[in-house]
Amino acid sequence: MSFDRLDYVMAIAEEQNMTKAAARLFISQPALTASINKLEEELGVKLFDRQRPPIKLTPAGVLYMKEMSRIHQLQFNLKAQLSSFARKKPQFTIGIGKGRSQFWLPILLPILQESHPEIQIIVKNGNYDTLENTFHSGSIDIAFGSLNFSFSDADIVEEPLSKENLIYIVPSKLGIIDDMEYGNCSLYNPFLISPSLLNEQPFVCAESGNSYQRYLEIEMNKYGFRPGDIFIYDFPPLAAQLAGRGMGIFFTSQNLCEWERLTLNSNVYFCTLNNIMPNQNIRVYYNRNSAKLDLIHEVISIVRNHVIPALYSNTASIHEIQSQKADTL
Repeated sequence: MSFDRLDYVMAIAEEQNMTKAAARLFISQPALTASINKLEEELGVKLFDRQRPPIKLTPAGVLYMKEMSRIHQLQFNLKAQLSSFARKKPQFTIGIGKGRSQFWLPILLPILQESHPEIQIIVKNGNYDTLENTFHSGSIDIAFGSLNFSFSDADIVEEPLSKENLIYIVPSKLGIIDDMEYGNCSLYNPFLISPSLLNEQPFVCAESGNSYQRYLEIEMNKYGFRPGDIFIYDFPPLAAQLAGRGMGIFFTSQNLCEWERLTLNSNVYFCTLNNIMPNQNIRVYYNRNSAKLDLIHEVISIVRNHVIPALYSNTASIHEIQSQKADTL
């Protein structure tokens, strides 16, 4: 199965412009348009609303991206596992959330593969419920994320890696925030919004078992607001993009907003309910009795020395802003 056209759809969805997407894909704009037209004809549905700029995904387009991405990951994992049988390579399995893997793994995996070409690397994506269960069963060697184990196990080691501040992406089209009031607020200096303004508003929510959803429920109970219409997606970067295009409010990390370049989107406001923003601790998890302990420690070193500096460069400034706000209270 070829996934070239999935790459085409994803590029158009992110660029919202055929010419820019074609340039990104290194193909001509007519060739890209023809490919998408043929795909829509084969599927019998329109994947994009191209009546007026910017180009936007239709509900069918959103479903196509979600399911094809899932199938792509399944095929990748199957090929990797079959390859390891053929070559009789020892396996090393990494568990990581679907959203975070898109940004962490392109940094981590090439370094790890270059250092250990004799190892077959397997990646298992999932929400925190799935990762907890597979980790406990022993089918994952190392896991990254914000897990919340429902069981106690003295053999499990947890080491902190970083913190992610959590923030509300509020589409301007909802009309609940005034531009003048928002002023010079930004991703790293978010607007302090009243919880009542979020009540009965549409939300783009991660699936149950996702850490963002877990923290959103804590916020809802603490501040007493309830969403209106809820659109549920299991791929956080896609949910962030949909929020950026006005489908609803999305509660996520500042880092994901930066990775998805939402700071370039003038149609969203970055908001918080408290001057001290909630945050989630990103940790690494492994079994202290693992036979692959040396490799586990090497992977952790790669993450600390390469992934964290590359993706969390603004962490210090974020905490400085929060400290300054706390001092004024």
